Amino acid sequence: MKNTFRILLLICLSASANADENPIGFRSATLADERNERPLDMVVWYPAKTTAPAQLIADDAVFVGTSAVREAPPTAGDHPLLVLSHGFRGNWSNQAWLASALARQGYIVAAVNHPGTTTHDRSPKAAARLWQRPVDISRVIDAVTAQPEQFGAVSKGRIEVAGHSLGGWTALEIAGTRFDPERFAQDCAAHQKLATRLPSATSQYVEISNASHFSFMSLCKPGAVALLEEDSPGDGIICADGDARSREVIQQQVVALIDGFLSRSVQN
Repeated sequence: MKNTFRILLLICLSASANADENPIGFRSATLADERNERPLDMVVWYPAKTTAPAQLIADDAVFVGTSAVREAPPTAGDHPLLVLSHGFRGNWSNQAWLASALARQGYIVAAVNHPGTTTHDRSPKAAARLWQRPVDISRVIDAVTAQPEQFGAVSKGRIEVAGHSLGGWTALEIAGTRFDPERFAQDCAAHQKLATRLPSATSQYVEISNASHFSFMSLCKPGAVALLEEDSPGDGIICADGDARSREVIQQQVVALIDGFLSRSVQN
């Protein structure tokens, strides 16, 4: 099956739906890989048919979690699939806010921990195999589409990928772009923006005011900065955003932009 990928670049400059109205399920699994010794931790949010009480997902001392019903049965009908790719030193929980919001709008959203580049797995050997990141995404797509009884049925021609930081590179790679070292050096010297290299018919460039690089991670709890600094000096910046708008407002804009972009790509 041929899939057409469209690309939305969200470049950073320095509302939640009612859970009872749109319940979502949550499942986790490990994808075995005996041949390449690269097992993947995968999680999936999906529209669910349930009245069971929700639990907090990806909630810890630093970050605010989101609610979902574990192991809930999926709703009937087809749904678009969006796969999320985290950045370097990140993990699947970083964009739980985005996954949860889009699942409430009808998406099946899957995320994965990329071996070697996650918070708790920084193997230099695994990290150097960057070409495996797009392969990870393909394996997730295969796993989700093969199990509609677990996650819901995926709409034909509606498979999308989004990523943050190094995850953005992963999304571009699986969409067909290829890294050119010479052109990269030229663009850096000329301060050329990547967006100018992308086809305008299938891409959109957006600058989000008051956002930082880390505004695309989950909301920070009170006291989070102190905990991050104690664990790793300098990491308190993860909770920093612009002064004019809160991270919550910024993320509401991001959800609307992504949903709108993906919806328009279907119409076109």
